[in-house]
Amino acid sequence: MCIRDRTSLIGLGIEFDRFCCIYPTVPLLDPSTITKGFEIMDETQASGAFSVTTFAFPIFRGLRVNDGGTLEMIWPEHEFTRSNDLPEAYHDAGQFYWLQTQTFLESHRMYAADAVPIILPRHLVQDIDTPEAVSYTHLTLPTKRIV
Repeated sequence: MCIRDRTSLIGLGIEFDRFCCIYPTVPLLDPSTITKGFEIMDETQASGAFSVTTFAFPIFRGLRVNDGGTLEMIWPEHEFTRSNDLPEAYHDAGQFYWLQTQTFLESHRMYAADAVPIILPRHLVQDIDTPEAVSYTHLTLPTKRIV
């Protein structure tokens, strides 16, 4: 059921202060991490909490292919900055999102302005959204049943 349709929830007599959206393509999701997210959200009184992980390499050394088909740095000012001198950056781990219902209904955004991170190590983050990701997961986790 989609939370965006509040009238259908109210029509069913379902009302709640918070909800958790869990993506179905996360084989490494540990239920205790979901509980931790709820607890941290509760302790901090944040409007949201969701799983994040670090990038494997500093994003400030990122490249893109421009319209001419050649490479260019996204942040050229960091061309000669040592990797270990660049700040740590995080990305959405795509596993779960705890949100205050009212805040979400008003903003229609998964990323609440005061959301708190549930930081996961990279080895516990694997999104299964492409055939390549399925193959990679089978190679790296041969003892687990995936998909």
